[in-house]
Amino acid sequence: MRDFAYSIDRDYQRVMDFLAQTFDPDLQSSNWFPSRWEYMHYHPYFDKKNADKIRIWEADGDIVAIVHYEMQLGEAYFEFLPGYEFLKEDLFMYALDNLYKTSSEEDKELIAFINESEEDQGLTDMAVTRMFERLEEFPQCMSVFDISDNSLDYSLPEGFSVCSLAVENDLNKVSKVFWRGFNHEGEPDMKQELEDRELMQSAPNFDKRLNMVVKTPDGHYGSYAGIWYEHSRNIAYVEPVATDPDYRRMGLGKAAVLESIKTVHSLYGADKAYVGTAIDFYLSLGFKELYCNWAWKKIY
Repeated sequence: MRDFAYSIDRDYQRVMDFLAQTFDPDLQSSNWFPSRWEYMHYHPYFDKKNADKIRIWEADGDIVAIVHYEMQLGEAYFEFLPGYEFLKEDLFMYALDNLYKTSSEEDKELIAFINESEEDQGLTDMAVTRMFERLEEFPQCMSVFDISDNSLDYSLPEGFSVCSLAVENDLNKVSKVFWRGFNHEGEPDMKQELEDRELMQSAPNFDKRLNMVVKTPDGHYGSYAGIWYEHSRNIAYVEPVATDPDYRRMGLGKAAVLESIKTVHSLYGADKAYVGTAIDFYLSLGFKELYCNWAWKKIY
């Protein structure tokens, strides 16, 4: 058994393979979706310069556990090969000592995301013992859309239409709907935004056919929905989704998401779609909440 610093060049695909073998989206204690790992690395907010603070545990040359942040230091996620849960304390203490961020007051701050089923499995007890506070308003939930149980029908206002990025991929319009859809203020730096969009679309498993935009009558993009196909389980993972505030409550987000699901089902036969939230928007489409990872925060 050994543990060592993560290297993107050496370990990125190894971790993808580890997650593909070990994640089970219907289990509360499952590891991450491989698509989430890919999305993280091709997201413009991902802090690559500190990626070597991600830690891998290995036995007989195979990855058995990982502790990591998602976008920035200050958060911790825990992934295990079944049978290696005894490493939880090692991972937890590594996160406490290495994955924190420093506040303007020079305090250390860490948010550990722990599954709600962990009460009997160690990580929750460690958080409680070490005086972490559970943030009730900040869970990361998983929800599922079973295609066999739900309708994929939708309607759009007159003059609106939906198409995939394989048909039209205007990066300026994509950048604008992301900027406004994620509630950023002011005007974006378009040079940087275009670079960010190009980075995200360069991910190895990014499929333009699965990424939908809803075009407004004047040709802008009012909403965007992306899906990643998980070959290892024949399912889909929804990420990201954004709707321009000027076009909310018009059914555009629903159309974009359902068209993405319809397309991944048509192209690949995926029978379920998952999304990492349980907000009302998704539940209204037919998604059902499966479980939540709770955020435990400590300032020290």
